[in-house]
Amino acid sequence: MLSGAIKTSLHKYDDGLENYLRCLDIRRDILGVEEEKLAGIFQNIGIIYYNKKEYDKALANYEECLDIRKKHYGENHMKLANIYQNIGIVYHDQKKHKKSYEYHMRCLKIRRHSFSEDHPKTASSMQNVGISLEHLGKYDHALQYYEKALAIRKKFFGEFNPKVATSYKNLGNCLQSLKRFKEALEAFERCLGIRINTCAQHDQSLGSIHFSLGVVHEELRNEDEAYKHLKKSVEIREEAFGVNNYRVANGYRRIGKMFTTLGNFKNAIQNF
Repeated sequence: MLSGAIKTSLHKYDDGLENYLRCLDIRRDILGVEEEKLAGIFQNIGIIYYNKKEYDKALANYEECLDIRKKHYGENHMKLANIYQNIGIVYHDQKKHKKSYEYHMRCLKIRRHSFSEDHPKTASSMQNVGISLEHLGKYDHALQYYEKALAIRKKFFGEFNPKVATSYKNLGNCLQSLKRFKEALEAFERCLGIRINTCAQHDQSLGSIHFSLGVVHEELRNEDEAYKHLKKSVEIREEAFGVNNYRVANGYRRIGKMFTTLGNFKNAIQNF
């Protein structure tokens, strides 16, 4: 199985998949269909299919893993939590947010029981639940989970940690959806402060937070600040993704829209 893991870590997914499938066939012959050691292979195969964006195949293998682990450990063992999380992530990418919410809640229930309410793994599940709720339009409910996740991560990791930055970003997104723009601005600024100190100069996550800051400043009618952040977002994303990328296009579109609103049609045309 090591060969499959190495190939997967090198992003050679087809080679990794081939090795895992060979391993699965051999272990099935030796151990039997329901042997617990097969569960990990099914999970790894599911991860490869997920990375290949073959979501139905990923789900099928995750479900195989889940069935085996339920039979060996029962319904509430911590070994089930990660697979519930993986299934929830697949459903999120398929935009099946109600299903995603259900599986992330199952993961959260197990982690609360297995670890504690204020453990980082519990915080990760809270964040995933919040993301699902946000996509379902339940912003106030999502905000509660984001705030809890942020508090746990700050307590465990301290303020200047990438996971804390992600929590501030999610919190800001939710506050923006609630049109609580000043609070969203504060969350995004804290995220930026952390990412400046923890990311490379042209890391794409910096482009994302500059874009969010630009949008919120625009909503608050701080046009100079909005332009500064949107322009910075475009520069970082061009460096990270190249000129012909939809994220870059979105930045130019947003700048053009802002200039149009201000009546500056010459600059608007240049950005559109």
